Amino acid sequence: MFIIKRWEDLADKEKYALHNRRLCHVESKEITQTKKIIRQVRKKGDKALRAYSKKFDHVDLYETPLRVQEKEFAEAELLLSAQVKNALHFCIDNALKVQNNDSDKAETQKELRDGVTITSRSHPLKSVGLYVPHGKGSFPSMVYMQAVPAHIAGVPRIVMVTPPEKNGKINPACLYAAKISGVHEVYRIGGAHSIAALAYGTESIEPVTKILGPGSPYVSIAKHLVSLNIATGTITGPSESMIIADGSTDPQLLAHDLLIEAEHGKDALALLLCPDTLFLQKVKIFLEKLIQKAPEPFKTFFQSSLREELTLIKVYDLQEAMKVAEQFAPEHLLLHGVHAEELAPYIKNAGEILCGIPFSIANYALGANSILPTHGFSRSASALSVRDFQRTYAIIQATPQALQTAGTNALYLADYEQFYHHALALRVRNFEK
Repeated sequence: MFIIKRWEDLADKEKYALHNRRLCHVESKEITQTKKIIRQVRKKGDKALRAYSKKFDHVDLYETPLRVQEKEFAEAELLLSAQVKNALHFCIDNALKVQNNDSDKAETQKELRDGVTITSRSHPLKSVGLYVPHGKGSFPSMVYMQAVPAHIAGVPRIVMVTPPEKNGKINPACLYAAKISGVHEVYRIGGAHSIAALAYGTESIEPVTKILGPGSPYVSIAKHLVSLNIATGTITGPSESMIIADGSTDPQLLAHDLLIEAEHGKDALALLLCPDTLFLQKVKIFLEKLIQKAPEPFKTFFQSSLREELTLIKVYDLQEAMKVAEQFAPEHLLLHGVHAEELAPYIKNAGEILCGIPFSIANYALGANSILPTHGFSRSASALSVRDFQRTYAIIQATPQALQTAGTNALYLADYEQFYHHALALRVRNFEK
């Protein structure tokens, strides 16, 4: 049974837990276990990957190549209906349009001042590893959300890892999405051990330059642990959503929207903020009915992720709701009601802001990337894009006259900061007036 609570009545520790959710709240035993997995993969390579696949995914890969073979892509395509294949092409086409529009030019040149030219040049990373989760379902959308920007960026080696199904095969829709969105290599491994393989390499898998993609807490911990050796991007997952409603819309539809992100698993988080108590009560009735009717494992997910006292929250007005959202910095923010488009420009801290659009449509089909920062990192990070698969550097040129002016100013600062050879290298070039 859900309890409607006023935001002002929440204890400080409850508000703090929401605003400061971090992976540091995971149990130390989970960190210890993940460290052990990484050590074993580094030490034993493919043997460890197969052992952990057997232990965690209950799949025997001892006689199966870890890399997905070419014929498996063809088999996967035959298993899919025309509707699913057409839907994937539609969604990938939209993602291509958005990411193409979002990509930077390979080279831009600007004259900073007379005689000084800065050329900013971007080039793709040499290789990337994309993690596609599978434990709670199959997610072909997570394939193209990552592969499309990597492909547009021009990454020459795009590697995908994902847990296999019980028969050792990869989900056919994920394989088809990988094929048509530019993935070059697919491996049937998941979990923390796949992150270790991407970071350090094994007999079957060459290490990559960067690892991206959402996953379980164990995957996130593994990415954090290897981040001293390899770039791993922003933390993405578990899923979280917030809805701000003014009470003018259909409460039954809103109850459905509240469950969309919550069904990602027991670690998900979903909140509804509204100033209308009667509306919240109506949502509560629909919500409880929908959860009771939900099939497993989603019913269990809902009962774990939707907290009795922290799901339906009564705020004083929409302004208070906006303040809460800014502090919370949700992964997904949905504005429901007549004021949605008016409120959107005032929110700065959110992975994405949807104006009356169900999470489902945005997650799949509108082209905007649904791999977004979680744990409050929307305050400082952005959705996955082409920029995550490129690096940019500057080429600097200057005429002797421009160097004279710049060198004199640089000398003043080198002396001030007491860097002896910084300054001496300028003095021997006669930059001192």
